[in-house]
Amino acid sequence: MKIPKIFIYSLLLTLGVFPSLMNSADIYVNARWNGKIIKSLNRNIITSNLDLNSTIFVIQSKEKYVNPSIYSSCSNNQKLVNTEIVSGKYLYFIYFRFLNSCTDSSVYIKNWDEFYTNTEFKINQLSYEKLFVDFSDFSDSWIDKELSIIDIETLKLEGELGDLQNKTDTKSKFEIIQNLYNKRYADFKNILLSNIQSSRKTLKYISPVNWKVIPTRKGIVPNAARPYRAKYTDWIHHWWDIFASHYTPVRALADWVIIRIKNSFSWSDFDKILWKDISSDDRMTNLDIYRWNQIWLKTADWNVTFYSHLENIPTNIAEWQFIKAKTFLWQVWRSWVPDKEYSDFHLHFEIQVNPHTKTNNDNMDIMRWDYFWEWKNYDTLILEQTKLFSY
Repeated sequence: MKIPKIFIYSLLLTLGVFPSLMNSADIYVNARWNGKIIKSLNRNIITSNLDLNSTIFVIQSKEKYVNPSIYSSCSNNQKLVNTEIVSGKYLYFIYFRFLNSCTDSSVYIKNWDEFYTNTEFKINQLSYEKLFVDFSDFSDSWIDKELSIIDIETLKLEGELGDLQNKTDTKSKFEIIQNLYNKRYADFKNILLSNIQSSRKTLKYISPVNWKVIPTRKGIVPNAARPYRAKYTDWIHHWWDIFASHYTPVRALADWVIIRIKNSFSWSDFDKILWKDISSDDRMTNLDIYRWNQIWLKTADWNVTFYSHLENIPTNIAEWQFIKAKTFLWQVWRSWVPDKEYSDFHLHFEIQVNPHTKTNNDNMDIMRWDYFWEWKNYDTLILEQTKLFSY
């Protein structure tokens, strides 16, 4: 449905205005004239998305401000686009656009060179990466239902935009803008969920070590016995070992979002291993210690892979960062576990199967998930991994 008259107001969304220079303001605890930010017309701000990285803030005060603006620690452009007096109160409408990705969700009123600390307003700031990860933890049936709801919401918003487009009062103009933002978010969410559905059906993994095939030897594949660790782990090998020389590069085996980096292991961590009267969670915590330095990455099918026993994790990668398949991430090292003085160098990697039943999905939740082909017999495991991995 085309709504050409909406773009009469597009200037309010796309103004190229001066950057705000906020940090030289005098700081005041209390705002003059009971000023406060009462609304953001964009309820879902994504600072990295060009369609959703802006909003119009509405400031209300009992008396007239000289030069009202918005204080934010994030780099931004902004401009006062309208002023009204309603029921004896001043309303200021300020167009505001984030210039780059930023995680600070707090904004405040600034009047000329005065910054008021008691006017904090929390925007609903969303992260594309975290939304991507969050939605991926739901089942296909939940995503189907959510996409149906989005279709209904989009039709409703289009109808509301059509009803408002011929109105000329300020309130209706800003309702148009608010509905336009809501529709942009619905379109964004639709694409995001559709991509999740599609990727689940098509993903294949590559070997995480170039030129190395996924092992098939019984002692180094999932479900291999580790009886000498029975007192403090579940005595089962959850992962594959790929043997390679020291410093061999390790690569992403699919498109990823990095959700955990552990790069501070020391020998003293082995003192934290629990030995007596331990629960299943204690055993998983012990295994986490045995993984040494590690990176956890969520794949496009939304399972989580642990890369373990790592050295030289690059400083230019970070949690919640997107990376592509075959990206170099770290290097092979030894496991250095105290009960076995291994002389070989190898990568340990494990794939945790996302149950798609939404929980907190903290580190312990993910460790509780089943690993790929848990308790399956050897022949089934080898057959399935042949289907999953391409070289």
